[in-house]
Amino acid sequence: MNIGKIRLKYLLPLFSVTLFLSCCLPTICTAQDANGRPSSSKRKKPTGKPGVPEAMTVILTILTDPPGCQVLLNGEAKGTTNSEGKLVFAKLPIAHYDVEVRKNGFGPMKKGFQAGTESPTLVFKLKASLDEEVGQFNQLVAAGKLTGPESPNAFDLVTDLSAKYPERSEVATMRSTLTPKLNEIADAAVSSTLSKWLSLDRSELERGAVASDCLAKLKTDDNRAAARPVYLKGVLEMRDWLMGPPVQNGSNQSRPPAELLAAARDDLGKAAQLDASWAAAAFQFGRVLMLSDDIQAAQSSLTKTIQLEPNWAAGHTALADAYYAAGKRKEAIAEYQKAIKQDPSSARAYAGLGLARSSNGESKDGLKDFERAIQLDPSSGLPHLNIGIVYSESKKKKDRDKAVDELNEAIKKNHDNLEFQNKVAEHLISEIKDRDKK
Repeated sequence: MNIGKIRLKYLLPLFSVTLFLSCCLPTICTAQDANGRPSSSKRKKPTGKPGVPEAMTVILTILTDPPGCQVLLNGEAKGTTNSEGKLVFAKLPIAHYDVEVRKNGFGPMKKGFQAGTESPTLVFKLKASLDEEVGQFNQLVAAGKLTGPESPNAFDLVTDLSAKYPERSEVATMRSTLTPKLNEIADAAVSSTLSKWLSLDRSELERGAVASDCLAKLKTDDNRAAARPVYLKGVLEMRDWLMGPPVQNGSNQSRPPAELLAAARDDLGKAAQLDASWAAAAFQFGRVLMLSDDIQAAQSSLTKTIQLEPNWAAGHTALADAYYAAGKRKEAIAEYQKAIKQDPSSARAYAGLGLARSSNGESKDGLKDFERAIQLDPSSGLPHLNIGIVYSESKKKKDRDKAVDELNEAIKKNHDNLEFQNKVAEHLISEIKDRDKK
């Protein structure tokens, strides 16, 4: 083997490697400075400070109703909404905010707001402040100025506020405060028409009628509330018909008796229809029908009265009166006795029982009933009227003279004409005198 060729074979690869390194070395070797020291190949840091990114902000729009509201962010006043109720915060840093809106005459309103990446709109609808009205209402109630003719009064104030602010809790509270106070006045007047008819104060009835009329407007879905003012109006008309109407407005004019009685009948009939479950309305309607000489209709209304209130002595007494007027003596006696059983102190029931028994041929028992009625109520003229009726039918002049005395006593004690119609006694006296002249 040729040794020269062998050397050449091994030298050629070595030369290639050396040539490769000599070409590449300047680019991959560490650079050196003039003294032969290596220099760093890292990129030098910029000499200037980098720019700080601008903080993130959002646009917040506030809308208020009413306009012209002060806006506070975290308790600090930041502006007022314009005439359109708008205020814009153009660059609001991202954070949590308590947004409050205020305006005089309105209650303040707050909302929490967490600013994010969006641009929100917050809407505030303020409620008018009713603090002043609530204070005025409380003063009127404390002073007893609940209704007209007082001006101002609590009812007018509540009515006005109810129309303006029907959903406000303050108004609902006023209504719930006023309603029981008006109820108390109206109920007292109704009770008086049933329990103290002979000493009934007209001003109490008028006040009750006004209060009940206000209640009807506050409680529009209540049958009793609707019936009560009509009932009290009818009772007033019936009372005025019996006693004679008062002078109106300082003049000498007053409603004719026939008009008063017709109005009382209409109003009490309407009250009985408005609340068919109300015994008081049926009772007074029956009474006015008796005064109108409509005995059959009176009997029907008074029968309904005791159906509604079986244990009410006055109802049984009134029904007994209707039975007697219709000529039903036995039925009348039975009803008077029921009334006495329920109220043994009823002078009116005993006076009626005495008349019914006497007319039924039970004269001795009848006289005892009259005596008992006078003992129970010496001021009542009704027993004397009934005694006079019994003796007026006698053929004996002595009895007829006694009848005149009793009838005069009845008129004397019935000076207000509320127990019965004095004209009944006056007519009997006139008949007796005419008979004795013959």
